[in-house]
Amino acid sequence: MASKPGAPETLRARKRLERIDTIEAMLLSAEPPSTTEIIDLIKKRWNIGERIAYRDLATAWHRIRDRISAERDIDAAKIRVWWERLASKAEKSGDMKAAVSGLANLTKMLGLYAPTKAQLEVTGSVKVGVQLDVRAVIGVLDADGLAALEVVMAQLERARAEGMLPEPAAAPEEPDYDEDEEPPPAGSVN
Repeated sequence: MASKPGAPETLRARKRLERIDTIEAMLLSAEPPSTTEIIDLIKKRWNIGERIAYRDLATAWHRIRDRISAERDIDAAKIRVWWERLASKAEKSGDMKAAVSGLANLTKMLGLYAPTKAQLEVTGSVKVGVQLDVRAVIGVLDADGLAALEVVMAQLERARAEGMLPEPAAAPEEPDYDEDEEPPPAGSVN
């Protein structure tokens, strides 16, 4: 009698899968027991040692994480297709505003959207003001550089949200001069 591909061949393997399925169910229950309670329960129920119980618990967590990750990837793909269809449909109907909006949302979802300018101010013994044209910076970065930039931007946004960074200062007012006259040359003093 041939068994299904991937099916456990031994009684020991079937019992282990049963334990892992049980642990998964406990972990996903509305009020999951503590790790200690899970370990104690499976040690008693299946008469196994603590090392094997912890190994099975780790395997159950890995299976849950893998399933959640796969579900997230599927959801992201569905959303991507939806935004692509919406933008295409809007473009075909001549509604360019909706098409651009759909593409903008798609690029944000894909992580391809970046602000055009970033300001960073560091205080301490040295005060440095930095203004970058992010498009120019992104143009010279390789994949590792883009990944690092994404991490830096996320950390800066988190710090700003938590109040660790001051809000950016208002842009300095432009000097007054009549619209008829030429602006003073750069570097000159009014």
